[in-house]
Amino acid sequence: MWGTTQNRPWAPEGPDPASRTSSIPSSTDPVFNNELQRKYFNLTAQAAADAGPYDIIIVGTGMGGGVLAGDLFDTNSKIGDGAKKILVIEKGDLVFHSYCLNSARPGGAQKDRGHQNGLFFTTFKGDYDVRGAKETWNGGPMHCLGGRSTTWGLYAPRMHDRALQTCFSDAVRTALTSEFYEMAERLMNLALPWTKTIHQHVMERLNMDDAGRGANVQWQWGRTASEVRYAGSSKGAFSTIDKLLQIATSKPMAKQESFKILLGVEAREIVWTQTGGVRTADKVKVKTASGNEIDIQLAAGGKVVLCAGSVASPAILLRSNADLPSREKVTLKDHEIFYKIRPFRYQDPSVRSEVGPMKLQTYVWLGAEIALVNLCLDSSGFLPRAKGIDDDIPKLTTTFTTRKSSGWKGEVRLNSDREPVIDISRDEEPLNRAEQQTMETVTKAAMKTIQDVLKVEFLDQDDKEDTQDEFADPYPKVAQQGTTPKYFQRLRMGVLGHEMGTLPMALEGGDGPVDENLSLKGHGGVYICDMSVFRELPDANPSLTLAALSIRLSRLLLPRDSLEKPKDNELKVVNHSGETIQVWVSDQGNVANGGQNDYVQLRPGAQRSWTRDKDIPEAVFVFRRDPRKSGENDFLKEPELVLGFPGRLLPVM
Repeated sequence: MWGTTQNRPWAPEGPDPASRTSSIPSSTDPVFNNELQRKYFNLTAQAAADAGPYDIIIVGTGMGGGVLAGDLFDTNSKIGDGAKKILVIEKGDLVFHSYCLNSARPGGAQKDRGHQNGLFFTTFKGDYDVRGAKETWNGGPMHCLGGRSTTWGLYAPRMHDRALQTCFSDAVRTALTSEFYEMAERLMNLALPWTKTIHQHVMERLNMDDAGRGANVQWQWGRTASEVRYAGSSKGAFSTIDKLLQIATSKPMAKQESFKILLGVEAREIVWTQTGGVRTADKVKVKTASGNEIDIQLAAGGKVVLCAGSVASPAILLRSNADLPSREKVTLKDHEIFYKIRPFRYQDPSVRSEVGPMKLQTYVWLGAEIALVNLCLDSSGFLPRAKGIDDDIPKLTTTFTTRKSSGWKGEVRLNSDREPVIDISRDEEPLNRAEQQTMETVTKAAMKTIQDVLKVEFLDQDDKEDTQDEFADPYPKVAQQGTTPKYFQRLRMGVLGHEMGTLPMALEGGDGPVDENLSLKGHGGVYICDMSVFRELPDANPSLTLAALSIRLSRLLLPRDSLEKPKDNELKVVNHSGETIQVWVSDQGNVANGGQNDYVQLRPGAQRSWTRDKDIPEAVFVFRRDPRKSGENDFLKEPELVLGFPGRLLPVM
């Protein structure tokens, strides 16, 4: 699963964290990271440049770039001769083979029953150059195929309508809620647990017991992008690496014609040309591990999509002297997250196995803004895992993901070496007394209900100050005004990889460097598709929303629905299978003439029409290629039978 032994978090020896990223061999060096990378990701920067020009260059393979690249690859396979030439550039190497929880992980590394994906993140992440109040920061990039999608993204809620209204334009909101959220949920394998009677009873009581308190909770199952099982394990967790690795292992990168992935190479800047008075992307300058800089050419009308994250993407534009609101710096945002952890025990130990883990969610109003509340009962939350008391002691974790950012300010700029620096200040209390009281009321009400319904006993006093863990922000203290001790812990910034907002999308007629189609304003051929484009802070984990935005951008860059509707007496078949097929169409109305009844071969993306009686459905025989043979005319003898209707388009998938 891991590219090098020294990067395993439980290895007895290895380099210190500061040198982890640079210690991994690059695919541009004579020795590749591992055998799998050597065999399938054998493309060098110079070879990639020689194979150009490219219609689309994608920078980054995380939730934004990886989803975009995978969807464009699928579209390419369906449109045959209309396929675009695509290059994907990833600064890191092949470290994981799938989501970190889809394979073996260290047992007993931390005394809890958690997923431990946070352990993988803190072990493999890199470090930004952080200045100012850096003790409040605990984040960083993951430079590897799949990016941070290899460790984060298990929790996949939709954004509340209130948050969508302030983040995106009407057109984008409509597209997300009517189409692309659902597509992203299918892609990420959204899973809801099997609801037992006891689960339903807990959720009903949580909602009914809140009546009269004014919080208006609606507790329901949390939306997770995996199948969660007991003891905190998961099955089938989503990461963009799965699709990208599947593409690579089908044919080594050096032999791929229309889709290539370049690992271990950093995209540094965009080289412009003037087109009709507009600065248009012409080349992408990359830097190899050995320090060589190489220009990779775009085709005429080509596009660059920056998906390198909220720090690296603006850094590329700042190096490129792009026309941003400020050519010196951009503003970085992250939302305030508060949490409370309470250990407990069941009075009847047998009930624990009956109930199992529960991950619940509800929205609540904190003043004028919405917040998402997560309740994790004997289950790994989406928070990084702090060291627990004991594996066998269950815990209740309540987490509030707010849209507050008043207590934290960040700016990204370039230093003298043209590398990004984050300047941080944090000196304000983000919550007022009423908001804190609402959070405490919701938390205590949930605890009381769980105590009554499941017959549990909490093992410490509710007003006891939580022990400071490694992910808690050391200051300012989140204390109830006029009371001590503090009730909630405050998560450090960057821990969950939610930093965003450096290149915000403009609302209707408003300001912002990116338009509603994710195109960089005032420039030709440049798009942004990562959390940089979030105009305001979401109320939830942004992974699902970013995946939905990526699919939407993919369909804008390379549409799939460009076929004309057939005439009433025309039966049209289009091949979207990705391989050559053979088709025969029946003629129940006996209207065929001149070759209308022949077997026809259709290449990927090709279409063919048959004239048929408009009132009679026809049998369409589809012959697939015989996988046991290699000849162009070797098809299976047994066809797939599909019903076709004149006046309708029949896609063969």
